[in-house]
Amino acid sequence: MASFEDLLKEIKNLKAELDEGLMEDLEETATEAIAATQSRTDVVTGNLRRSWTHSEVVVNSNNMSVELGSDLEYAEAYEEGHSQEIGKYIPAIGKRLVKSFVEGKHVLRDSITVANKELDKKVENRLNKVFEGWS
Repeated sequence: MASFEDLLKEIKNLKAELDEGLMEDLEETATEAIAATQSRTDVVTGNLRRSWTHSEVVVNSNNMSVELGSDLEYAEAYEEGHSQEIGKYIPAIGKRLVKSFVEGKHVLRDSITVANKELDKKVENRLNKVFEGWS
């Protein structure tokens, strides 16, 4: 029969294994979400597509997080949409603007939605694997 200290040690080892695995799952999912975002992004110069990235996984007490996005100033307008001045001439496209608002593409949001579902499956599989035999 295992002692209380042995049980505590085993629980700490399981927690460490679970934390490490969850960090790997989150990192992998963030990378997959960025790849999906890049594939959904329209290409004019390719700068926006290449700029999508994610941060390192951050662990704070009982939370793990990762940030996804782009540091290009027009990325938010592309993602969320933007207002524009009707009739303004834009030399780069050789036309005048005809819409007051351009809808966002939501490439990042849609990719994160899919990634969250996949992450849920990964976490469930990880929990089942780690706690196999605990009953």
